[in-house]
Amino acid sequence: MSSIGNLFWVLFKVLFLGLLLLLLILIIGKKYLGKRILPFFIAFLCLSFFGLYIHYGMKGRENLAAKKYLKEYKLKRLDEKDCNNCIVKINNNHQYDIIKNGQIIGNGKWDMEFESDAGFYFPRLENGPLYIIGEKDSIIEYINRPTK
Repeated sequence: MSSIGNLFWVLFKVLFLGLLLLLLILIIGKKYLGKRILPFFIAFLCLSFFGLYIHYGMKGRENLAAKKYLKEYKLKRLDEKDCNNCIVKINNNHQYDIIKNGQIIGNGKWDMEFESDAGFYFPRLENGPLYIIGEKDSIIEYINRPTK
């Protein structure tokens, strides 16, 4: 997601959770509301269910999109050196393995990101390329692991 998209998403979460907290405080401090508590309680419940629906709906779409990328990719360069017979296998547990000649020589983490301009999810590999890995791509140009 772009930095502006991330900013708006964080702002939305803060405002949404702030509104829920305000309603909860008003409900708990019901001695000031008297008999007018029912509308606040209903608004709190509705907003809570709406927030959960949005959160789990987005997670479901993200997990569905992730299944398309669970496969093996040919890796051209590893640690700024040509890597013949290198494969990157993206696993279901948000880990990826770097395999060379049948042996695992490295691993890392990956996560799904949403590209708001194009409107789709794509995997982002830890220490991997900055470009978007497409659904039909079968080659990853590089992975540069940090040196110890």
